[in-house]
Amino acid sequence: MGGGGGVSACFYALKYEARVLSAGELGAYASHYSLWQKCIQLDEPIVILEDDIYLEPYFFESLDFLQEHIAKIGYIRLSHNTHHKICKRPTKFPHIFEVVQFTLGIGTMGYCLTPKVAHKFIQASQKWVMPVDWVMDNHCLHGVRNLVFEPFIIGENEQAMQSSIDRPPSTQKVSPLVWLCNKIAHFRFELYFWSYAKMRVS
Repeated sequence: MGGGGGVSACFYALKYEARVLSAGELGAYASHYSLWQKCIQLDEPIVILEDDIYLEPYFFESLDFLQEHIAKIGYIRLSHNTHHKICKRPTKFPHIFEVVQFTLGIGTMGYCLTPKVAHKFIQASQKWVMPVDWVMDNHCLHGVRNLVFEPFIIGENEQAMQSSIDRPPSTQKVSPLVWLCNKIAHFRFELYFWSYAKMRVS
């Protein structure tokens, strides 16, 4: 658990296209990690909401639907950030879609998960070298499908559009070797999600 220092963390970071986390990102990771632990302790599904969101009028009605199906679903986002177009496909459940592309994190505004999934997220968090939403989104790390409820049942307050969880600038200079490793890792993830999507369709 935790930052995972040393050479092993460096290789882990390169393998999964990770990087140094900001203090805000580490704090966010710790918050979600502790809530996953709480979910396991309670031994029941929980809903995790950030404090800068608002509830849509149909929020509780939608939660009733999720409560009925969460044991089979395991994990589902209640929204995601809309900075980029996300490729999704419908599932057998109404209003539930699966994200079928590699992402660099699409936020953690709100989601519901079971103790089984919470345990998988914790197992995938032995070294904190990726933002928490990167970890949650990456099926190849833990085997959990990235599902989202649509239409979204929560939204982000306008005052919170500029996140206080600062991410290091992408213009940071890196060595050619690190740059090459990151490019290879990114291609590896893209290839994995392309293969996964083809497998799910066939």
